[in-house]
Amino acid sequence: MSDSSIMQRTSPHLLLICIALGPLSARAQAPPDLGISQDTGGDIILSWSTADSEWVRWYPETSLDLKDPWEPITATQDRSENRFCLELELEDTLRHFRLARSPIFFVDDSQPTAGAGTLADPYQTIALGLNAAKQSFIADGRRPVVYVFAGDYSETLSIDASGAPGYELTLMDSSTPIEVNGMTVGGFGQTARLETSNGSSPLSVTGLHGFALLGFEVRSLNAHCIDINSVEETFFLSNDLEPTNGNGFLFTNSNVQMDFPSVGVFDGDGEDGIEIINNDGNSREALIQNGNFGFGLSSGNLNGTLEHGIKLTAASGQLDAEIVTCFIVSQRETIITTDGGQSQALLLDLVAKSPLTTTTPGVPTQSITGSALHSTIIRKWQPFNQVTGSILQADEPGGLRFDRVTFDAEGNPSNGITQVVFGGTLDIGSVPPSTVTRVVGPGLAFPNCTGDLRIDALNIANRGAPAVDNSGSSLTLDIGSSTIDTVGN
Repeated sequence: MSDSSIMQRTSPHLLLICIALGPLSARAQAPPDLGISQDTGGDIILSWSTADSEWVRWYPETSLDLKDPWEPITATQDRSENRFCLELELEDTLRHFRLARSPIFFVDDSQPTAGAGTLADPYQTIALGLNAAKQSFIADGRRPVVYVFAGDYSETLSIDASGAPGYELTLMDSSTPIEVNGMTVGGFGQTARLETSNGSSPLSVTGLHGFALLGFEVRSLNAHCIDINSVEETFFLSNDLEPTNGNGFLFTNSNVQMDFPSVGVFDGDGEDGIEIINNDGNSREALIQNGNFGFGLSSGNLNGTLEHGIKLTAASGQLDAEIVTCFIVSQRETIITTDGGQSQALLLDLVAKSPLTTTTPGVPTQSITGSALHSTIIRKWQPFNQVTGSILQADEPGGLRFDRVTFDAEGNPSNGITQVVFGGTLDIGSVPPSTVTRVVGPGLAFPNCTGDLRIDALNIANRGAPAVDNSGSSLTLDIGSSTIDTVGN
């Protein structure tokens, strides 16, 4: 194995470190504030201090055990040189990290016996793999990985941290490649499906310090597909969910990070693609990006519809949420939010264009609702969402509605300085020369809103009301160019 080599690139907020896993070399070059050592087990330990902000994510084949506090890590692996590249933005306190190979437990439902959890002799059930992972974490504290080969797993998995404080877990399926002793396993499109039909969630997780799910299909009947409660850090990547009479994801009092989620309904009706509830008085963050809610799942068996795409409830504490490029089709509001009335209860960023379609006539395509002054604050809305509208009058949905919402790019209007929220082009319906599709009622409604919003270009095709309704609002609304096509009833 080669010597460790360390390269670094710095900017005001970014540090890139590439580490080849092997004995430390005296030739290794480290940033002045980065301390590097190696313990007797061969793990690499990093520590540093910096005054920058923090953004850390993880790569599942390794664990970075942050002594105080834990954060998820994203790293990329240069397989040709067998080294891991970690992009880290850091906070203003000393951080200690341990880079270690994660223990991996394998599962294959085609096994004729219970198995031993190795690549050569996998466990027969995911439950056996989860139990082994938990015991492994108790023994050495490293974040375990349970790697599940393609198959249909009719198991009800309930994961909690009892007996293992700080328990962290990665559950990944064989559509995700992983290296074991220099050999690449999986990554050829195979998918594990987790399914229940007994009214229980196939996967529920409670009280873990960190949990990650990668590459699974999950199907449920009369239950939520995935139910997450009181988990400090979560990461979900490329999961396809098919709920019937339940949510795809339900998060309660948990930090959320997900990329490429897909949620559709296998049969009948679903509830929400993602529902996030924050109600215990603590502050949390949520990032949902590259989502597909309503149809387009890999199974192709979609005969029902979701009620909402994304539902956020900031009942107490603060929920800092960001929605990035999500394609949503739902019966009612594609994105719907409420809050508990305290100042800055919901801080919301809407980033990159999200096509939104509501199939119920007259229902707002999007509804962002505060309940008191500055309780819900929009910091970003750029580029804007795009509302599909309808060619047929009988099917026309409503437009975008913001009720008692503050627009302030800084997110802190109590300082007396309102920062303008800048946007690009906003399309609600489609105007000539395109085929006209309309919404019914105002395309944009801002009852009881405050703050400062700039729209560079506004295109609205609507019916039966002014295209923009800013009456009864103290919002400063600045619109650049516009094309408005409004017809009567």
